Formats: sequence, C-alpha cells, structure tokens
Amino acid sequence: MNEKHGLKKSIFLKSILVGAAAGAVISLFDKTTRTSVISSGKGCIREMKSFVKNPSSVFTQVRETTEQIRTTIEQITEDAVFISQKVEELKEIPPQLAQTVIETKEAITAEMTNNKNE
Repeated sequence: MNEKHGLKKSIFLKSILVGAAAGAVISLFDKTTRTSVISSGKGCIREMKSFVKNPSSVFTQVRETTEQIRTTIEQITEDAVFISQKVEELKEIPPQLAQTVIETKEAITAEMTNNKNE
C-alpha cells in the first residue's frame, strides 16, 4: 500500500510540474509576456554576473543596509525612552500643580489677613 501511495504522490507531483511547464509555454505565446520574461531574465543574468565579478559590493550593500536598519532601531528606541520619560513627567505635574495652587492660596490668604490687621 505504501508503494501505491508513493507512486500516486510521484505521479501527482509530475503532473503538477508538467502542467506548470505547459502553462508557462502557453503564456509565452503572448508577445508582451515574452518580452517581459526576456527582459527580466537579462536583468537577472546581469545581476548574477555583477555578483560573480564583485561579490564584495553585494556584501558591502548588505552591511550598509544592516547598519541603516540598526541605526533606525536605535533611534526608535531612544525616541520611545524619551516619550516614556515625558509621560512620567506629565503624570507628576498634577500633584505639583495642586501643591502650587494650595501654596499660592495660603500666601494670598496670609497676605490678605496681614492687610486687614494693619
């Protein structure tokens, strides 16, 4: 039974590959598609040749992109810390403001009392 299952699976996979190949060939009958495939293929070959001739440039690009990503993440982290600190400061303002209002009221009341007594 396993042999039958494996054979069916093999035929299924082969059928999918044949169908995909047939679909690719049929789609190439369209001139626009054919031109696009040729253009993409040439671009891919050009990139591959460039990589083979100068692999260090690709690694340099990867390194630079990685550094840019790292810098961006560090900046976002710093911004998040800054915002978090500001939020904490804003949480402290209402008690400070209330204390300032109470002290101002007491100072005004004391001044008014002193003025009445004079």
